[in-house]
Order: sequence, then C-alpha cells, then structure tokens
Amino acid sequence: GGRLLTQVIDKLDDPVLRFRATATLINILGIGHRYDDAFARLAQLLDQLPTINDATARFQGLGEAAQVLIAAGQYDQAASYAEQMIADYPKGETTCKGMFFKLHALFKSGRLQSLSPDFSEGVNTCVSAGEVLVANTLRADIAAFDIQQGASRDAIALLQANYADVRRDQYPSLI
Repeated sequence: GGRLLTQVIDKLDDPVLRFRATATLINILGIGHRYDDAFARLAQLLDQLPTINDATARFQGLGEAAQVLIAAGQYDQAASYAEQMIADYPKGETTCKGMFFKLHALFKSGRLQSLSPDFSEGVNTCVSAGEVLVANTLRADIAAFDIQQGASRDAIALLQANYADVRRDQYPSLI
C-alpha cells in the first residue's frame, strides 16, 4: 500500500489531493510503526499545510500529525495541532477527534496531577457525535489514570460499564 501511494503522491498535480494522500500514507506508516518514514512524510505535510485551504483536508492532516507526534512523544506539538482541529473543524465533523488528540497527548505526557472535567466533556462530545470508539479510547486513558492514582475500583467500574461497546467495535488494542 505504501509504495503505490508514494508513487501516486509523486505524480499528483492537485495540492489538496497530494496533501490528503500524504496524510493517508502517514497513517499507514504510523500503523506499521515505521516512524522514521512517517516523520519524513510529516515534514512534507507540515510544509504544505499553510497552502491548504480545504477544511476537510486540513482536518485530516492535522489529525495525522497529532497522532504521529503523540506516538513519538512530542506531546506539546501534538496538542497544538489538536487545538487547530478543535478551532476549525469541517462540515460533517465535530470537536471530538481534536479533543481526543489534545487530551490523549496530555495524558501520555505524564504531567497530569488530576483529571480535568475536559476528559468527561471529551467523552460526552464523542458519544454525542457517534464516535463511540474514540470515546472508549478516551475512557481507557481515564481508567489508566485512575489506576495510576490508586483508584482501581473507579477504573474497573468505568471499563465494565462500557465493555459491551468495546467488544462490539472489535478493536483489538482497546479490548
């Protein structure tokens, strides 16, 4: 998939299509844990970002940037791109994914002393948007934080209350 997509990207004249194809390639590379390649493509994507006015393409690109940067431990930069997603989301989207990336980056940074109400607001936003998988991923962060704080009963209650949804989605890393 990656090699063919690279050939397509290199031949595309349309900057928005090239941007979206690059974002898709970053996603594929990230899933495959090929972070060096993903970062090389991320640099290209971020160079193109200021010239892309298509809101849907920008949203996709910012999401891929946030995701790769979180995987690489660049939490502040990831949160910055997530904030741009929240500030300017396209028709048909909500603030759910931007909120998730921002909160996930904050959780992964290890700097949280306590959970802000933003976490439950993020879950509620994602549930309202029908983004149950994203909501459950955020709930997993909340449960992990509770466990770190010695509140394993809270974590178990939260996970058990939403386990049916998690099993239905069949997303292995979340199960």
